[in-house]
Amino acid sequence: PVTLIGASAGVSALSAAALRLILSPNRNFNNRPIPLKLSDFRFAGISAIIFILNILSGLFIPAGGETEQIAWQSHIAGYIAGAIAFSLVNIQET
Repeated sequence: PVTLIGASAGVSALSAAALRLILSPNRNFNNRPIPLKLSDFRFAGISAIIFILNILSGLFIPAGGETEQIAWQSHIAGYIAGAIAFSLVNIQET
């Protein structure tokens, strides 16, 4: 089987960053260490669902034919990278 890799990892990264912003728009992230920023139960729960759906879609849904697969590993890696990168951003409340 051939694994297809495209811009979807970048989209996953942006999705994780947007989810962090949506779930905590008024919180000050600056005084919390990164593991605590990522351990918010709402973010962790939604992330677990996203991971499971990505794995299931990669294993059971062909991308463009019988020999091609969705690069679910790239989706998850992009999502994790986006979540960590957003946690490094210095957000100031206005």
